[in-house]
Amino acid sequence: MRIKKKVWPEYFQQIVDGKKTFELRLNDFDISEGDTLVLNEWDPATKDYTGRTLKLMNSQYSFMLQLNLMIKEYINYIQDNSERRWFKTKLYGWGWVPATWQGCAVTLIYLGLISAIVLIREESIPGNPDSGSNFLISGLPIILLTGVFIFICYTKGGKPHWQWGIPKK
Repeated sequence: MRIKKKVWPEYFQQIVDGKKTFELRLNDFDISEGDTLVLNEWDPATKDYTGRTLKLMNSQYSFMLQLNLMIKEYINYIQDNSERRWFKTKLYGWGWVPATWQGCAVTLIYLGLISAIVLIREESIPGNPDSGSNFLISGLPIILLTGVFIFICYTKGGKPHWQWGIPKK
């Protein structure tokens, strides 16, 4: 399949010169191994194509293909949640990732509370900031919140384990 995309002149020339070796784009198109990516130079000033075209075979855009396939694989993995767990084991690495709106909400609340503690820390520490009160005002609450967050992840997501890619069934 041929996939056609517009590229502005300054970026097109950088691709031709080999100075621009990757590009992040909105995933609004399907790409598969064996596809040809056709880049057409587009001038935004004239709102027209310049006529310069660059065809890339899959080995030349393999990073974009791999990233696209990995994102699709990850979305399918998260959506395959028949037990409706709030968190699922990370696809790559150790730990959890939010899999439902409840998991996302818990994660955002946790991050918001940690951010609030860090932001108000300076105003709340009386006297010398290097004293032991620094730990009591910011360190201890962060440790407790993290413990509660891990407990929620464990109870609503199961036991974490090391994983690298889709588990074999």
